[in-house]
Amino acid sequence: MEGLQVFEDWFDGAGAGATADDCTSKSIPLETLEVSSCPNITSLFLADVRLEALRKLRIEGCPNLISLGGLQQVESGIEKFQLIVSEVVIDDPSLLPTVSVAYLEKLTICNNDVLLSFPIEVEQWFPHVSSSLRELSFRGLKSLQSIPSSLERLSSLKILRVEDVPQLQQLLHIPASLEELHLELLKSLQCLPTDLSAILSLERLELECIPLLKPFPDLPSSLKSLTLWFLYNIECLPSSLSAISSLEQLQLCKIQLLKSLPSLPSSLASLKLYWLYNLECLPTSLSAISSLKQLELYKIPLLKSLPDLPSSLYSLFLHELDNLECLPSSLSAISSLKFLELEYIPLLKSLPDLPSSLHSLELSNLDNLHCLPSSLSAISSLNRLKLESIPLLKSLPNLPSSLNYVNINSLNNLASTD
Repeated sequence: MEGLQVFEDWFDGAGAGATADDCTSKSIPLETLEVSSCPNITSLFLADVRLEALRKLRIEGCPNLISLGGLQQVESGIEKFQLIVSEVVIDDPSLLPTVSVAYLEKLTICNNDVLLSFPIEVEQWFPHVSSSLRELSFRGLKSLQSIPSSLERLSSLKILRVEDVPQLQQLLHIPASLEELHLELLKSLQCLPTDLSAILSLERLELECIPLLKPFPDLPSSLKSLTLWFLYNIECLPSSLSAISSLEQLQLCKIQLLKSLPSLPSSLASLKLYWLYNLECLPTSLSAISSLKQLELYKIPLLKSLPDLPSSLYSLFLHELDNLECLPSSLSAISSLKFLELEYIPLLKSLPDLPSSLHSLELSNLDNLHCLPSSLSAISSLNRLKLESIPLLKSLPNLPSSLNYVNINSLNNLASTD
């Protein structure tokens, strides 16, 4: 499409329904318009084109685009219409103030390597969509150093994503209406807003790959889900975490300086801990979390023992725990446990009695496990059993008749399956 400057000729029939007397404008029934990698295009449509049906607009890789034609603000005295749009994706935010928008739900500004800051015209444009904009994303803005201060005036904004903005050092202007905040690949960000705890509508917070982030502010009491991944400078979590009575999901991954956890809220339903190389223990209060259904521990090499586990557990996955020597004897009393996976726990020598509620048991790469508990044969609900790479295991107990899947692999010393 070399040399293409205007799309007008592609829509010769757009005005077919117009009368000879209607010469001021014509309507094109486009609902979705996506334009990308057209470096020579300068305008989308001529000024007399109306795109009243447009609901989704994407413009990327058009560095010479200076006019949106029928999307632009019109001069006074000429009939005016305003777009009602569900989504806009754009790499040049300076085009936004030229568009007359009555309603916009989702905006993504992305893939711009030269944008340092937002022009004042863009700052002033955001409040025009404050009553409708629900989701806003900044992504792949390699040189951007600040986000618009007018964001705090977006009273309807529910979801904010800032991803791969490596020069951003501060995040100051957060609207109080937020329900979800996602921050990822922010290599220069050093702190979160100190008033984060005041956003009482915030339910989901995800922080990933923010290596310089160090002070961790108190969190809002409204949180339901907290995900912290690859935060290399965080040494501790706020003690106020235990007071977040609505928190249901907590994921921690590669927080390498973290040595301990504060008390956890009793509302937790899912706890996932991955690659915590300096974590030495879990809080003893874990057993009191009566709502906990899912517990996953992966690559926590300094963890030597587990506290008593809550009786509410539904699934327990323990993987690559190099120093774990035993499981709590209270495991057999967890009458709700359905799924148990133990993998790469080299110091584990024996298992306690297992709960009669188990549906699935998977044991693999347990170098020092000598035997399985005789109570295995009494688990009448067990329908899946996997045993793999347990070199010291010489025999199996009687297996329950309820099994419908058995996988036995690399048990080199197994002498009998009777």
